[in-house]
Amino acid sequence: MKGSLLILALIAVCAGGAQALTMTFTGQDAWDTTIASVRMPSGYHYAPSILNYGKSDRIMTRGTVSKGLLRFDVSALNGVADVIIDVTLRLHVNSGEGTVNVYRISDANSGWEEGSAAGSGGMWPIPGNNATTWRSKAQTHLWAGGFGLPQSGTDFDPVPLTTFNTTGSVGSYVDIPLGGDLTELITTWSNSSATSGVGSFSVSQGANTANEGMLLVSDGTSVYFSSAESANMPELIVTYGSAPVVPAGSFDGDMDIDADDIDLMGDYIRTGIAPTAANYDLSEDGVNGGTDGTIDIKDMDYLVRYLVETSAVDGDGNAIFGTQYGDFNLDGEIELGDLTRLGTYYGVGDKWSEGNANRYLDEDIELGDLTILGTYYGASNGGVDAIPEPMTMSLLALGGLAVLKRRSGQAENSRSRVDGS
Repeated sequence: MKGSLLILALIAVCAGGAQALTMTFTGQDAWDTTIASVRMPSGYHYAPSILNYGKSDRIMTRGTVSKGLLRFDVSALNGVADVIIDVTLRLHVNSGEGTVNVYRISDANSGWEEGSAAGSGGMWPIPGNNATTWRSKAQTHLWAGGFGLPQSGTDFDPVPLTTFNTTGSVGSYVDIPLGGDLTELITTWSNSSATSGVGSFSVSQGANTANEGMLLVSDGTSVYFSSAESANMPELIVTYGSAPVVPAGSFDGDMDIDADDIDLMGDYIRTGIAPTAANYDLSEDGVNGGTDGTIDIKDMDYLVRYLVETSAVDGDGNAIFGTQYGDFNLDGEIELGDLTRLGTYYGVGDKWSEGNANRYLDEDIELGDLTILGTYYGASNGGVDAIPEPMTMSLLALGGLAVLKRRSGQAENSRSRVDGS
């Protein structure tokens, strides 16, 4: 049933530094009814029929005998909420202490409407009335699974959105957090909109356009809740936010720009196949951000020299972004630690973090990677290339040979022990 009050509350809250908004739906946003899952006695006009007390000031559930239906028009969230953080159903408990399951009604039953009856006993929907239950303007239009939404999986989802208990809550509100994929739930519901007039969601909209809503089923206890036509109306409280913007270069979507992203860029350039759905077109010239429609070494240059995050910090304690080829540990410098790492994985590794400076060409760690390391040895930070002095290159070459010789010796000793020599 419809109430007469609309409340839209926009409350800014902080959660982990991100802004979230809360929108509360109640009053004229809510439609609810109680259906009786019984057949009318034979001989009644339009029998069998489904009792539908849509104008009552309460919603009732008593096991499989009577069930409550409730929906909210959340179309105000359509196109606004990217991520649903929390959904809470707030109901006022009039009487009855027991356990209640809240199910999502199936899409096949989404065209239900409020009934026009306010009392009980013999007050079944009248054909032709604009506010009647699920297409029941003729008795042949029943719920998908039969009388009173009896079939789990056909009439409603088998797994409840939530289960709660009303013990100790009579005479007060109870807040009921909903579970499941809340973003999918609210996105689907927000794509439906209410129609004006006497009824709620018009039958003419069809079964797939109306928001299907929720089904309240108790454990057999008679539990009564205040309806949208009472002073203590139901509420649906939705907390939502905008999806975080993934920074350019975070190809795996983890919000960091690190060695994993360098590997992904290398894989794309080498194979021509995008390993993820991210945008890899970062630069036209390797120095400035932009796009040219081609994924190549210029994009890799821009990623390594300007975007990747290092463990180095500036004088104010801020992270420094950008480094040079050969900075395998991403500390902002190309030095002995990087040479040692390359030596450790020489011939066996394949990742940037293991010494692969040219994954865009191959997945091996070999002489080409040592050459690149030597080219930038002694450099720090990103931007303009830093070429070391010839003496530094000579020392690096000797150091590299020493590392590789040591690895070769270790491998030979290992083989000797295996051979028993």
